[in-house]
Amino acid sequence: MTLTPPKQHREIENVLLRVPSKLRGLVSEQASDIGLSQNAFMTNSILFGVLVYGERPYVGDPENLLFLVREIDRAHKELDGAVGGFHSQDWAEIEPLVKTLEQCDVLANLKVRPDTAASNTTVFSFTLTKNGRASWPRLRNALIMMAERADGKEELLPMA
Repeated sequence: MTLTPPKQHREIENVLLRVPSKLRGLVSEQASDIGLSQNAFMTNSILFGVLVYGERPYVGDPENLLFLVREIDRAHKELDGAVGGFHSQDWAEIEPLVKTLEQCDVLANLKVRPDTAASNTTVFSFTLTKNGRASWPRLRNALIMMAERADGKEELLPMA
């Protein structure tokens, strides 16, 4: 009798989407036009919907979210990693969003630790994945929309 090893948890699940063929063609065209795979395009679209129209709207300080956007913008432009620090209370409000982006393969190598030089400060660093670099220009707009909703104002950051 042979024992089969336990089933490994997969990071990516296969999902069957029932999509009309005309819409699939449109998705394929748009993904090609902006240099994304169909899979990355669909992931971005779903993530955009979750971030902007999801059940858990962002209720924190919009400046914290905009600081994160500016740091990711810098990392994206310089093909570098993002590094920054927040007051620990502010990090607690941003962390679920950062974790969501990490789980969706937009961010990688996330490191979070208390700052040794300043009390009540959390320091973070991460890099953008290949998917994250391709996705960022569109996801950026979703995060800005979240900040605008939280603030009730328009045009908090100029669109890139």
